[in-house]
Amino acid sequence: MAVETLLKPEPRFCAAKQHVDELIPLTNESTMLPKSEKNSLLGSLQELRKESIGQAGRKLAKKLGDRKYLDRSAEDFFTYCYSLRSKLVHGKKRPHREKVAEAVVNLESFVGDLLSGPLLQQVTL
Repeated sequence: MAVETLLKPEPRFCAAKQHVDELIPLTNESTMLPKSEKNSLLGSLQELRKESIGQAGRKLAKKLGDRKYLDRSAEDFFTYCYSLRSKLVHGKKRPHREKVAEAVVNLESFVGDLLSGPLLQQVTL
């Protein structure tokens, strides 16, 4: 989740964005949906106009070059940690405590490297 707060997902490619853009008015014009459900779906559709957290995270991790975390490339390490996070948050089969602890130790270095490298260059004072 720490990495998620650092991400700025880019717009999706044209065809995917166009598809979502077609769904927005259909949802908005629906007479079958209660207003609260419609608003919830519209908010989700707006988010779908941007790349996924996984895509944005791998793109950011790639900026770390050939650094390794748990003997994995930065991109693979992000994907591994994001999978662990999903299992924890969404209640799928929970990973063993040891796996999470091992990832957390390496994730501290990973986030530190992101903050001191690629993200530091984007800071404007």
